[in-house]
Amino acid sequence: SGGFSGSFDLDPGLGNTILTSGGSMDAFIGVFNLNMMPLAAHAISGTMDQFGGIFHQTDKDEIYLFGAFEGTVDLDLSPATNFFLAGSTNDGYLLKFDTIGNYQSCASLVCNHNFIYRGITSDTCGNILLTGLFTGQLDCDMTNGTFQINSNNTLSDALLMKYNSYGCSITGLADYIKPEFIVFPNPAKSGSNIVVKIPELIEDVEIID
Repeated sequence: SGGFSGSFDLDPGLGNTILTSGGSMDAFIGVFNLNMMPLAAHAISGTMDQFGGIFHQTDKDEIYLFGAFEGTVDLDLSPATNFFLAGSTNDGYLLKFDTIGNYQSCASLVCNHNFIYRGITSDTCGNILLTGLFTGQLDCDMTNGTFQINSNNTLSDALLMKYNSYGCSITGLADYIKPEFIVFPNPAKSGSNIVVKIPELIEDVEIID
């Protein structure tokens, strides 16, 4: 995954797999076989910039892409459309694919100021864990409900979010987008400034139930 503007050929061989951007910077997703032949290619297009994000494959061979977008973006990579409007400088998105790169579903994290994605992983039950940074107010519920948290200063607060799989019933992204727990620091209660940094890889974080 990555970002591009204009048009480019995602096929490194003699074939052509052309993607064309619709905004100033679009994100792209490419899935290849062992011979580097493209199995699937998608562009995430919108009115402003989209960012390619981080891939993760679960133990159940489901593939997720965790990234960010600005402005209005169509996150439905099928022939249908599903438009999302960012409530801030950057909002987060979560896309789900099968093992050969076919799009399955999408959801977004809405922030009224700024959200930065950092990492994604999963446990053996298929629960999805996301890390990121945010300022302002963030709605962590990617369903039609709300679960809002607020940062405690003008700097970015770090957070860890877990989305449950409702008893490991893997039927679609809706199984993951209700937050089971959210952890974020509260410097306002510390009496002094605290700087929390999320590791580049969420695997570096030890999670104790």
